[in-house]
Amino acid sequence: AVLQNDNEQLEQEKSTLKERLKQLTKTKLVDDLIHKNAGAPQRTSGSTNDGGLPPQRQLSSS
Repeated sequence: AVLQNDNEQLEQEKSTLKERLKQLTKTKLVDDLIHKNAGAPQRTSGSTNDGGLPPQRQLSSS
């Protein structure tokens, strides 16, 4: 019975995380659109989170 409860809880958490991920993805897409529409100056300032690989790039360069 305990295992059953754990599984149900995990499933709930998984769907909650999926929902949050969906929201985050939507927000990121909107942000990207705003940055693109805003033109070049803002794209250069926000280029660190372009492509979704900033941490790796910083790690390899440092």
